[in-house]
Amino acid sequence: MTSPKTGNNPYFNYLFITVCIIAFVIVAIRCVTVPFCHDETATFFYYLQSGGFLPYHAHVDANNHILNSFLSWICLELMGDAPFFLRLPNLLSLLVLMVAVLRISKHLA
Repeated sequence: MTSPKTGNNPYFNYLFITVCIIAFVIVAIRCVTVPFCHDETATFFYYLQSGGFLPYHAHVDANNHILNSFLSWICLELMGDAPFFLRLPNLLSLLVLMVAVLRISKHLA
């Protein structure tokens, strides 16, 4: 007995999209309500305020995730230093991850 591909199963698609929407809303609410932790504060002071996040020009630390620091720096420059705006690149990356997982799951099974 063969199982249908997950991409052709409408129940899987509806369930996956529902779970993604719920997860996205929860993460978006947490972006607004949860205060900064130590790592986010260190990233803000070491890399975002100074704009020095490029390798060999930045404070040497494992906390410098170059792409995240760059996108957060853009949000800081354009929208200010509210926690939601500094976390916006991570929230948008979650959308990219969800779409990628849906597309990959259509090719599995």
